[in-house]
Amino acid sequence: MSSYNKTVGPFSIRDTGVPSQSPEKYATLVILHGHTWHGGIFSRLLPFADAYNARIILINRRDYPGSTPFDAQEHALLASAAAPDATANDAENVREFFKESTKEVYDCLYELCKSENLPDHSIILVGASESAAYTLSLLANGRAFFGTDETLLRRIRRIVAYNPTFRAFGYTPPADSYSPSTDRSIPVEAVTEHVQQWISGYYHHESSSTFEFRNAASEPLPTVSTMSPDEISASLHEPPSAPAGSDTLFLEAATKTGLLAAIRDYAFHPPRCTIELRFIWGDCAYWEVPFGMAAVQAEVAASLKAGTRRVRNITYAPIRGANAFMHWDEPERCLRALLADSPDRSL
Repeated sequence: MSSYNKTVGPFSIRDTGVPSQSPEKYATLVILHGHTWHGGIFSRLLPFADAYNARIILINRRDYPGSTPFDAQEHALLASAAAPDATANDAENVREFFKESTKEVYDCLYELCKSENLPDHSIILVGASESAAYTLSLLANGRAFFGTDETLLRRIRRIVAYNPTFRAFGYTPPADSYSPSTDRSIPVEAVTEHVQQWISGYYHHESSSTFEFRNAASEPLPTVSTMSPDEISASLHEPPSAPAGSDTLFLEAATKTGLLAAIRDYAFHPPRCTIELRFIWGDCAYWEVPFGMAAVQAEVAASLKAGTRRVRNITYAPIRGANAFMHWDEPERCLRALLADSPDRSL
C-alpha cells in the first residue's frame, strides 16, 4: 500500500490514506514513535494496512526529521528543569511545556479528524516506548483539551501504550539494574551502538519480578544487527537522545519534578472513565519494558483492591516471544496486536 507525507501543525506525518476495503468504516492507527527511533522504524507496518482495513498515520515528534525543532528557549527551559539546582519555577515551566506539547498532539489529531473526515470510533492512538508519556498526558489533560467539543473524543477507540519503558511513567529503577548508557567501561564513541543493540535484543526474564538486565539471547539476533545501514539511517535520529538532547532532558526533568508520576496517577484515576487504556508489550523486550509493566499492573491492582478511587478501564496484552522492536521484526503480527479489539494473548 502506498503512503504519502505531509505536515500537520508542527509535525511531519506519513499516511497510508483511506483503505480500499471499506472507505466509510475503518480503523485509524496513529503512532507516536519513541526515543531515538522515529516514524521510519514503523514503516514495515504500512504494506499490511489495506489488508487489515486500516489507515496508518505515523507522526514524527518535534525535534525529529521533518517536524519543527524545539527552539533555543525551549531547550534552555528543559536544561534548567533537568539541572541539579532546578527550582520550583523550573518545575512549573516543564509542566507547562509538556502540557503545551501534548496540546500540539491533540491539535494535530483534531485537524486530521476534520480534514480527513476520519470515521467515528476509529482512532487507536499509540504511544511507543517513552511516548507513552504523551498518550497518558492526553488522557490526564483530556477534559481541558476536549471541553464540550467532541470532534476528537467521539473518534477515539482507545489509547495504547506500546512497549513502554518504566521511564515513561516516572517509576524508580531497581538498584541493581543496568544500562549501557551509564556503563563507563564502554568508550564514549561506542555507547550509541551498544545501547541500540541492547534495547533491540531478545531477553529471557525469569519472572515478572526477576529480570535479565544485561545478556540478550543469542537467537534471535538483536533487531539492529539485522538492519542494513540504509534501513538504520532511514529510522534513527540521535540528537534528541544525546546527553543534552530534548528527549533526554525532558525525561530527566519530568521524572525529577514528579511530573510523570502525577500524569500517570491522573490518567489511571480519572473523574470519568470513557476511554480504554491498553498496554501492549513484548515479553522478551529489554528489562525496562517488563519492569515498567510489572509496576503498572501492581499499581492498578492495588487501586482496584483498595476500591477508594475510580480506576480507568485498563487492559493488558503481553506478546509472547516478542522484543521491543516487534514492529520491525514481526510487522504483521504487531499490526494484528495493535488493531485487535480485545487484548489477544494468543498472538
